[in-house]
Amino acid sequence: MTRLQPPQHSNEVKVAFPAERVLLLTFNRPKQLNAMTPRMSEDLKKLFNWFENEPSLWYMFLFHIVARSSYRSLFSVQGCHSDWRGKNFLCGS
Repeated sequence: MTRLQPPQHSNEVKVAFPAERVLLLTFNRPKQLNAMTPRMSEDLKKLFNWFENEPSLWYMFLFHIVARSSYRSLFSVQGCHSDWRGKNFLCGS
């Protein structure tokens, strides 16, 4: 397989090719419980569009690691408020 070149993206999303025809995207903001940011949203949009137009890739997996404790699992539902403020999103003030 030729070496694939995904579009430029931030370090908030890791890109890997674990097997032939497979794209693996992993959220990479563990300290923030992988809360979405506008940058991450743009990265995913670019990567999804690239995947759709890349004929050598057939499968995409999106991996979102969550923190675990002995009592419950935690993950972010609404995203990172401080990064979304000032945008036209429903995030409270």
